[in-house]
Amino acid sequence: KGYTYLDNSKSSFNITFLTLASIFKLNYLDIDNGSSLNHRGSYYPGIFNFDEPSLLKILKKVGYDNYLVGNYMLPCYENYSISCINHFYRDKFTNIINKITSDYAIQKANEDSLLGRFLNILRIYFEKNNNDTIKHLNTSNSIGILGQLIDTNTRFFDEGGKFFFVHHLGPHNPYRDKNCKLLLDQQHTKGNYLSSVDCLFNMIHELDKKIDLIDNDNIVLFQSDHGPSFEYSWNLGLKDLSSSMLLERLDIFNII
Repeated sequence: KGYTYLDNSKSSFNITFLTLASIFKLNYLDIDNGSSLNHRGSYYPGIFNFDEPSLLKILKKVGYDNYLVGNYMLPCYENYSISCINHFYRDKFTNIINKITSDYAIQKANEDSLLGRFLNILRIYFEKNNNDTIKHLNTSNSIGILGQLIDTNTRFFDEGGKFFFVHHLGPHNPYRDKNCKLLLDQQHTKGNYLSSVDCLFNMIHELDKKIDLIDNDNIVLFQSDHGPSFEYSWNLGLKDLSSSMLLERLDIFNII
């Protein structure tokens, strides 16, 4: 296809919302001066609520409209600097269930409770039992959302001049097989993670063929989730992490 692989490119952070913020700010973030890493509103996606990020300013200046495709963990919030592309189910009840089970704030607030576990089980159950729809369209599959837009509304792309930032949650759990079906075993193992990587690459291949249909003056920036954390210790400070731990987390897929 003619892609260039940057073998030694390690420009990401160990945490996803820091990496995404640095992309939009076109600069590394200063995280050594007392900033709370738990205050995500200062980073991504909260940066859209403050000053317009440098990347979007530059694109807007040269005539681009900016769009974001998020996911349930880091969703898109419509505002003056960026528009959202989301998938909504036609059935209202399905929409409500999907929003509740996929809301990251609700999940985070209840992650250690019985309610949180129930919502997680319900989300996986919901996806398994709507397989025809969910195979390509679910709250984890940002690639599928953009693919659906290309399939159903090619006129949207005719004028060009559109920038799409696609943050795909994979290969983060919930884990999938190479055909992108949910695995029954959702344990954090290397086998499950690698099968989700295969799923991710297969989806990229399919999206790549669709992008050829809209490849005039449009730009698509695709960003996967962070690398795994099999060796990574969340109990250590940044300065105490070994190089192998950092390399594992920084192993992230990005394509333009």
